[in-house]
Amino acid sequence: MRIIVFIVNASIQLLGSALGFFMLLMGLNGFNEKEAMPGLIFYVIASCMGATLLGGVSAAVAKLLVDKKAVGSLAASAIAIPLFLIIGVGLWLVIFIASTLVVSFVHDWK
Repeated sequence: MRIIVFIVNASIQLLGSALGFFMLLMGLNGFNEKEAMPGLIFYVIASCMGATLLGGVSAAVAKLLVDKKAVGSLAASAIAIPLFLIIGVGLWLVIFIASTLVVSFVHDWK
């Protein structure tokens, strides 16, 4: 069960991050390649780390719910996956804003 929760949550997070990457590319339209590259690299690394972290934590929470015998494995999965997808949207927004700030700082620094 934990593996399935991890795979489902991490893959959905990565798909959302891929969509966010293309939105970031559109948002960085006015910057040249040297200025935009640090922000893009930051976004890719932070998104991959965030997806892995949220997938692992959601699997741990699902296992914790099952171990405490609060709910069954199917219900624990149904609780953990949407909960951490919502948290992932918030994390995605933070990463998106941070990567645009990185690009802005690089642009102003030159």
